[in-house]
This record gives sequence, structure tokens and C-alpha cells, in this order.
Amino acid sequence: MSELIQKHGGYRKLKSFQVAQLVYDVTVRFCDRSVDRRSRTHDQMVQAARSGVQNIAEGSQASATAKKTELKLTQVARASLEELKLDYEDFLRQRGLAQWERENPLRQALIDRRCQTAQEVAAWVREAARGSSEGRGQSGQGGSAASGAEASTKSTPSTLSAKSTQTYPEFSAKAALALAAGAFTTLRFGYMVFGIDPLGLTKSYESGATVTPVIGEVNSHSQRNACLANLKQIQAAREQVMMSGIADPKPSDIYGPSSYILVEPVCPSTKQPYKLGIGFEGIPQCLSGLPGHALPSEP
Repeated sequence: MSELIQKHGGYRKLKSFQVAQLVYDVTVRFCDRSVDRRSRTHDQMVQAARSGVQNIAEGSQASATAKKTELKLTQVARASLEELKLDYEDFLRQRGLAQWERENPLRQALIDRRCQTAQEVAAWVREAARGSSEGRGQSGQGGSAASGAEASTKSTPSTLSAKSTQTYPEFSAKAALALAAGAFTTLRFGYMVFGIDPLGLTKSYESGATVTPVIGEVNSHSQRNACLANLKQIQAAREQVMMSGIADPKPSDIYGPSSYILVEPVCPSTKQPYKLGIGFEGIPQCLSGLPGHALPSEP
């Protein structure tokens, strides 16, 4: 009986959930301080961040018995985080501020800090904003070395404080955007469902924490169930593609970094890829020919 309902739930141990929850807490803090509470933007940003967290949890709970529901909820979570990213990008663009490039040392420093709470992110932002203000103050002095040193000595206590205050919302938005992008990346379809982790973002998958790892080494007693789970995932992805207007999906429409399934799955018993169905009535097929490695045909 334990093999019929596969491991599910345990979403609190998922890295995707942990990062999304951190993004939610950071967004609430950011909006309360930097966005007018009476504006629609305030509510929309908070709700988008909350939606990302809630849909990860719901998808994890539904994974054992409703793969199609899991797929849809994962996509909703990704869409919510993408909406949130755009709001942070708008905040920066409308103020003439540039986003951090991927190679920016401050962005990498934030990632390396591995903050666990919004308070830890806020502390890092204060440090970064203060350091940036000090750097600008020292490099912005003109004239001779002597007069520059004298001006710096006289103006540093007040001007650096003002610059740090002005820089804080900018760094807060950039830090939140970097974290939201990280949460979005962990939710590329396949990381959550298949337990694939090519970027090392979702380590420490513990028992019951992942949403059914159906690719890779599978216990020999559950290979048939794992194959069926693969077929259901492929069928759910096919339906999503066909709903978008593609009548006869090809592998490139379903598999890939920007598609519904990150890596093409294979039968855990034979390591053979699956055959996609043809047209709306078609269903994916396992080429192993083993008993039970097939979806039931609809009457």
C-alpha cells in the first residue's frame, strides 16, 4: 500500500519553498518601507510573493495523487514570482537605477551570505549600502589631495549617513530582486517535480521533502509506479502545450530549460525515452513493453 501513494509533502524542507518564503518576508518588509501602503502596487507585490509560497506548498501536498495539479500549481508559483520580479524591476527603472548584473560582486556576496531571515537580509543591505556610500564619498572628492582629505574629514559623518539612507531602498530592491530570481530558478519545472538539481540550488532533499523524484535511481520495487508517474507528467505537459495552440507537440515543445519539463525522462527500468502520443487523442507510451508500464486507455 505504501508504494501506491508515493512520498509527498514535506515542502518546508524544499529549498524552493525556503527561498520563496524568504522572498515573501523580504517583500513585506520592503513594501512597508519603500512603497505607499495605499497603492495597488503594495498589495500586488505582497500577494504575488505570498502566492509563490502558497502554491509550492499546495503542489507538494498534491504531488502523490494529482500530478497534473502539481504541474499547474508549480506554474502558478513561477508566474507569481515572475510578476514580483517585474515589480522590483519597475521600481528600479522608474528611479533610473540599474539592476545588478549576474557577475556583480554585491549580488554574489548576498548569495554567499546565505541569509535565512528578512532581518539577516536587512542587515546585509545596511552593510552594503554603507560600504557603497563610503566608497562614493572617497572617490567623489575633487581638488588637491590635501583639500580633498580635509573636505572628506569634515563632511563624512553627515553626508555618508544621508547617502546610506538614500541608497538603502535601492539596495533593498536589488537584493529582493536577486532573491526572487533565485526562487524562480529553483522552480523551473523539473527541479521541484523530478528532483533534478543541475545548478546546486536545491540540495538536501530529505525523505518526503521532494515532490516525487521519478528520475534517476529508483527503488526496484517502485519502478513501475515511477514509470507511470513519468507518463502522467508527460501527458500533463502535452495537454498544456496543446492548450497553447500546438496540435501535435514535439519533444522540443515539452522538454528543455524553457519548456515544461527540464530534462527528458526515461523509463527507470530500461532507461529508454518515452514515445509521445500523436494529436489530442494520443497518449505517451513506454517502449519497454513491461507489464504495468502504460497509462490506461480511455474508453
